[in-house]
Parts: sequence; structure tokens; C-alpha cells
Amino acid sequence: MTAHAYELASELAASWPGPLTVAMRALEERISLEVERHRARGAITLDELRGLYASEERVERILARQHGESLFDGRGAEDRSTGTPLGEGALSEPLLALPTWRALARELAPSSLERNLVLLALARELCLDHEIVFGFLNDDLTRRWPTRALALRLLAASDDDRTLLRAALGERAPLVAHGVLSVVEEGEHRSWLAGGVTVTPLAAALLANAGDAETRLPPGVTRIGPRRDWSDEPHEVARTRLARIVRGSVDDEAVPLVVLEGSAGSGRTRLAMSTAAMLECPLLRVDVHAPHAGTEPHAASRRIHDVERALGAALLWQRLAGAVILLDGADDWFARDDSIVTPPRGLLSLLEHSRGPVVVRLEPGARWHAALGELRVASIELSRATPFERAEAWRRAVDCEAPLARLAETDALALADRFDLAPGRIGRVVRRAADEGALDHAPNEIVGSYDVMRRLSEAARAETRDALGALAARAATPHGWEHLVLPVTTMERLRDFSAAIRDRAVVLDQWGFGRRATRARGISALFAGASGTGKTMAASVIARELGLDLFVIDLSGVVSKYIGETERNLDKVFRAARDAGAILFFDEADALFGKRSEVKDARDRYANIEVAYLLQQLDVHDGPVVLATNLSRNLDAAFSRRMRYVVEFPLPGEGDRLRLWRGIFPDEAPLAADVDLEFLAANFALAGGDIRNVALDAAYLAAAERTTIGMSHLVRAMARQLAKQGKTPSIGEFRHYVALLDRDA
Repeated sequence: MTAHAYELASELAASWPGPLTVAMRALEERISLEVERHRARGAITLDELRGLYASEERVERILARQHGESLFDGRGAEDRSTGTPLGEGALSEPLLALPTWRALARELAPSSLERNLVLLALARELCLDHEIVFGFLNDDLTRRWPTRALALRLLAASDDDRTLLRAALGERAPLVAHGVLSVVEEGEHRSWLAGGVTVTPLAAALLANAGDAETRLPPGVTRIGPRRDWSDEPHEVARTRLARIVRGSVDDEAVPLVVLEGSAGSGRTRLAMSTAAMLECPLLRVDVHAPHAGTEPHAASRRIHDVERALGAALLWQRLAGAVILLDGADDWFARDDSIVTPPRGLLSLLEHSRGPVVVRLEPGARWHAALGELRVASIELSRATPFERAEAWRRAVDCEAPLARLAETDALALADRFDLAPGRIGRVVRRAADEGALDHAPNEIVGSYDVMRRLSEAARAETRDALGALAARAATPHGWEHLVLPVTTMERLRDFSAAIRDRAVVLDQWGFGRRATRARGISALFAGASGTGKTMAASVIARELGLDLFVIDLSGVVSKYIGETERNLDKVFRAARDAGAILFFDEADALFGKRSEVKDARDRYANIEVAYLLQQLDVHDGPVVLATNLSRNLDAAFSRRMRYVVEFPLPGEGDRLRLWRGIFPDEAPLAADVDLEFLAANFALAGGDIRNVALDAAYLAAAERTTIGMSHLVRAMARQLAKQGKTPSIGEFRHYVALLDRDA
């Protein structure tokens, strides 16, 4: 051994716990006896083979050095016992002073022979020179680990010992099955006795108290340190119940699987961290996401193997050193429809053998009861936070993450009402807003309430807007109330609807009406009118005024021909909109909310089920919903009764049409002097959307001719618009401008 390597070995030995040093000394004495017996059988001594073999002298020097003062307590090789067999328990007995070895003895290695076997396999992890010794005793330096044959020679003193060791060295033995030992098989025609025995990296780190066990965890397992400052956690009842379950089950040595049901950010991970803090052990988070749908069988099998390997490593840590295990991504295994996806048997088998708390995070509605088979399960449901609890979470998060900011109580309540976010997600939103706000403010600058409210709203919207995916599109909200051209009564109803959304928290929470409400906190409105009368624009104006996102539902993505798929898509839409506090806008709503019909076949029955499901969702949804339809009479009567606000959008009169024409052209648009907007408003009864189309078409005609927008362009664009509506341009309509139509002929 080089001087540098010798120093490293000395440092390693100095870091070993005292009992491990004593046990290793005893093991090396037993190995020394085996070397004496090996010498008696003869050994290769040809110098020309040096490097391919280890001489007896070299092995003796290694063993002598291991007992020298630099590594142990000063006992030299000349003082070693010679020929007196050590007792069966002498090797591993000192190790029972270490917590991990006591756990090993209790859980997986009750006999000292089994613990001796683990110590033998661990030797090469503690000092590299042991590999040379094992290669020497195996008569093959390519096999630098203890073989089954060597383990039997070193450790078994009787036939009973050999029988027990043979059982402990089997591939299904507890030490192997639970990840302490690994068996190295070399070729299918090798003798069983030639198989090697090694300690897995994680077990070696835990048993040697190396301090780097976290680095030996496989991908998919993350260690989270204990959290001790959890006195401000929400869900006091859930935390108390979880602590009671864990304490009682630990005393009985039969810990059930604990299912925590709650939405993202509801505090499930923090509750698991609280449990780990109570038990004074780390939290190990294990990624158990299932293979994606459509994954090739080979890749799916590999993913399942990786999940089982990760969970097995976490369970081994839990057995030897104590840990709370948190399973993340388990929702993938449990369907929300009538089909049941059963987790792999290997995964369930691992959970059956857990010896400590295992917590599973699941979303509400996951159908896990039948899928978990015979496992002992205790479930805890984390209820949604109330508006007052969310408001308190907003205030606490702002005080913690942005202490120089000022959030008024009314603003906190407004945020809580607008965004149905769990406390964990509220904290993430505030951190995001604080990070972005730090770019615009000097250090120690007090940030005003208005600026804080604006930033928090923007961060909350950014946090939630991607949840709808392809099922909805976020609409732009560039318009204000001044851009709407509608009758006075229509404008009044729209402002009432907007005010109801804004003041919902005051009426329902501060004034107490929410305690008497039999339905959810949602507010729904029906916008009825012909196409182009301003229904979508009105919804965008309301969203802009309230600082909310407007999600326009894509019916092609929601409606599916497959039974049950439409309901699943709608469930995702409503849940995401609730979290985001967004306004849901169903355009052409009669396609989804049409009248239920008499059941004549299975298709009619499932269509009626979809309508009934939508009615149920409107009853329980807590956010604003707008249904827009061209033909309100086609809607099911049950929907009309559920609409708190019904807003009619009539076709504009001549005066409103003139306002629309005058407001449709931007200031930058070049208009010719001959443009007669009064004539267009008086003679063509168009909706606002149609007027926008005519103006835009005329602009493109003028741009193509590299000239200003003139009456000729508007007349030709108007004729095209009438043709799209199935009308033939007439002299009576265009009057003295009819001659301009010839240019488009």
C-alpha cells in the first residue's frame, strides 16, 4: 500500500465507530487463521506471476498492518491469537452497541451468524486491502469479494451453522431480498459456492456510519430534512390524527399505509415533514409515477423496476436508520373512472413489509380503496381551506417572504376569494411575486398596497394558467368598458355581474350569507344574443376589470365520442378554473348545454348524462361561469334556472352602429375623405363583429392597392360580408354607391 493510500485508510479507520473497529479486528483474526490453513494447502510463488496473484507474505503484511498502532490500538501481529477459534458471536457482538446494527439484528439478521456474514461482506467497503486478501483466499484475484464458499469456511463451525448460512446466502433470503446483501453470480455454469457476496452501497453507508448515505440513494429518492418549525401549519386536526396513528402503530410495530387526500399545495408534504420531525428522523420522498399511457412494454417494465428499486432503498433506510417515507405520484396508479389500475404486485409487496410510516399523497377522487388490496390503510382527508384561512395564509406569506410589503386585510380577503389556492401554493405565489418585485424596488423600500396587490394577482394567475392545457385558451383582455357599445340596460346588467364577482367575499363571508347558502359560491351568467353582438368582448372587459384570466373553452377538445371522456375533461376544466379563480367562458354553449331528449338509444342516454353532469358542476363550482349562446331557447331549462344573471345582447340600432363604425378604425388608419360612415350605419343592420370584419377587409384591400381606405374599399368589403350571410347586394341598399361594386366584379 502506498503512503498516501495508507494515510487514507488510517483516516477511514479513525472515523469508524469503536464497536465496528473491534468487530473488524476480530474478523481479521479469523481471516488470519484461514490464511494459515491456506498456506498449509500450498500457494503459487512464481515471481514472474507477480501482479496476477497475491503472495502469502503480502497478505500477512496486510493483516499485520491492519492490527498495527496506526489503525487500531497498538496490538501487533506478533500478539495475535494463533489457533484458538473465536466464539460464534464474538465477531458481531460489539456491533449491537450501534443503532443501525441493532435494527439489523431486530429486522433482518436475528442470528449472530447472519450479522457475521454482513460484517464479512462489509470488510471490503471499509478497507481496499481486504479485496487482495479475499482474492488470495479465493485463489483468483479477479474475485475480490468473499464467496459463499469462503463465508462457509470462515464463519460456520458446525453443520447447523452451514445450514443457516446457506439459507442466508440464498437469492430470496431476507438480507438479499431487502437490499442489505447482493449476490454476484458469474456465469450460469459456475458453482453455487463460487457466487460472491457484497454489501449494497446504501447498506454499507448506513452500517458503517459513513455519513454519506444520502449520496447512495438511487434516482427517484430524495431526502428531506426534518422540519421543526411547523407550529403555524394548517390542518391542526389532520396533524393530530396523523401523529396519533403513527405513535400508536409504532408501539404495535404494525404501521399502516397513511393516505393523505388533498389538492396540490394543501399541506400533505408538510404534514409528512411534521411526522418526521416528531419521530426525529428524515423524510424520504419516493417518485412512484407510473409509466405514461402508450409506453412501450419494455420501457414500462423498466420504469416499474426503477420504482420498486427506489422504494426498496427507502424501506431499507427506514429499517436500519429510521425514516418517514412519502410516496409522490401515486395518483397515476388509481383511475378516477370505473376502471381500476392495480399497482404492480412487487410494489404492494414492498409496502406490506414496511416497518415505519409510509405516507401516500393523493388527489381528491383517486379510487385507491380496491387497488390497495389487503394493505392496512388509514386515510386522512385534507379539506379545502376556507376563504378566511386562505386570507390568513396570504397575510402570513407576505409577512414572511416580503416583510417590507403592505397587504391590507381587505386585499387579502379579495385574493382569497379570487384564487382558490391551497396554502402551499399561496406561499409559492408570494415568493414568485417577491422575487419579481425585488427587480423594481430599492432595498428597504416600503412597497405600497396597490403594487403588492397587482404583483400578487399577476403571480397567482401565472401559477395557475397552464393547468387547463389544450382544453381552453386564455383570451386576451385589451378592452375596457368604454369600448363596449351596448344598450343602457345591458351595460347595467354587465356591471352588476362584475360587481357581484368582486364583492362576493364581502357578502358571503363578512356579512355571513355564505353560511346560509345551499349552493356553492359560484356566480353564473347567460349571455344571449346573435353572433357578433359583443358577448366575448363583454366577458373580457369584466375579466380585465377584476384582474382575472378569461378561459374560453375549446369544445373540440372537451367533447369526446368516448363514453365518460367528456365528463373527465369537464372535471379538469372546472377544477383548474377554480384554483385559478378564472372566468370560464363557454361559447356556443347550446352545443354542450342543450336540451335533454327522450332516451331512444344508448347515445341519447349518455348525452343526457353529460348534460346532468354539467348541471351538477354548475351547482358545486365556486368560480364565475359565463355561458354564451346565439339561441337561448335551445338551452335546457335547468341551465336557465341556474343562471343568476341573464344578459341579452340585441343587435345594435342605427345610433350604436354609427358609434361602432367610428370606433372601429384606429387613429393610425388612413381614411379617405369620401368615407361615409353615416350611410353605412343607416343602411346595413350589422352586428359589431360584422362591422369589424368589413372594416378589416376594406383595410386589406386598400393596403394591396397602396392607397388610403376609401368608400370603394368599404363598399366592396360590405358586399362580401353580405354574400357570406347569404344575401345578394342590391341597388336599394347601396344606392348611389352601387357603381363602386363593379371594381370587385
